[in-house]
Amino acid sequence: MKKPTIKEYHKKIEALVDKSFIESPPKKPPKSMGKSRGIRWGKQAEPALVSFLKKHPNYKSHDVQVRYKPVGGTSAVDIVMQTKTGKTVYIPVVKDSWVGTAQVDRLETAYYKWKGGLLKGYNYCFFIAKDFKPRLSQKFKEGTIKELIVNEFIQELVDNKIIFNIDTLWDHLNSL
Repeated sequence: MKKPTIKEYHKKIEALVDKSFIESPPKKPPKSMGKSRGIRWGKQAEPALVSFLKKHPNYKSHDVQVRYKPVGGTSAVDIVMQTKTGKTVYIPVVKDSWVGTAQVDRLETAYYKWKGGLLKGYNYCFFIAKDFKPRLSQKFKEGTIKELIVNEFIQELVDNKIIFNIDTLWDHLNSL
């Protein structure tokens, strides 16, 4: 399979979201549909990624929601993939890493685990479903400290091959 694009990956997520609305319609009135769609989009990022990973030439097998303390701490790692070359790849999956306190906290935790050397020796790939490149090119006012710090974390983790999107993860898996 050729390398998937971010657009193709997002299209797969949208198809899974549409399917989820058919299988499990929202219980609240239509005014909450936008929020419901956004939550479902985030939840479908992992299954969509798995469907693409299964087609990667270096894919052997995977497990989901794996508790492995050295990498995940108290949280489960969303996807743990085994490669044909015998490598184990730990892939936490987030919708984005800059909207909402929980997502920023996951980014910050990954940053400090990496910075502190806790991820040394592990193939840890913090996967962001949305494209982070537009976020990095966005300009913020000097007073928006949180936004600037988040961008610094993202850029440093991208530069050190910790943060990935579908495009960059695909290439990284080829290199393992």
